[in-house]
Amino acid sequence: MISACVLTKNDEDMIARVLDSVKPFVQELLVIDDGSIDNTQQAAVNASAKVLPLKTNIGALGFAEAANEMISYATQEYILIIDSDELLGLGHLLQTLTRFQGKDAWALPRRKWTQYPNLREEYEAYPDWQVRFFKRAPNNKFTGQMHVRFQGSRVYKAYNGPIIEHLQRECRTPAKEIHRAKMYETLAKLQGVFITGGRALEKQ
Repeated sequence: MISACVLTKNDEDMIARVLDSVKPFVQELLVIDDGSIDNTQQAAVNASAKVLPLKTNIGALGFAEAANEMISYATQEYILIIDSDELLGLGHLLQTLTRFQGKDAWALPRRKWTQYPNLREEYEAYPDWQVRFFKRAPNNKFTGQMHVRFQGSRVYKAYNGPIIEHLQRECRTPAKEIHRAKMYETLAKLQGVFITGGRALEKQ
């Protein structure tokens, strides 16, 4: 009933942990890999995931194109998207969300951690709603190069649903930070935004 999709790049130290948080609650586990040169792909296979290469160049086309390619591989009725630096909490509640007739897209609350599960950050930003669970349908897709937006079915907030645990501090190695900064600078220009103080802001 549910396909879980994870986009990866050089995430060998984290990917098994991510997949293990999702695996008990889904029927299909997909890892779409953006040219990892470490052991990410084998680690994902060892965690029972199906690994596919990403054909889209994220640096040239942006995250939405990559996300749309990723979800195109899903075969189940519902799709769950989890990033490679996130864990799924209260995953058993995914099935509960599928029982709401006529509600085809859900935003899940996301918590950010400095050190999971002991030290949280950005309490003021919680719940940081993220559209990550929706029915597989042609009209349900994403737009935008860097600031990605969901379009399609009406989105409902899952107040009593799963939680996304964002482990951003633990997963950002120096190499990843450099790669991320360069890619975001390129994508900001594509989407017509500017970056200030580490944050991307849309031009007025």
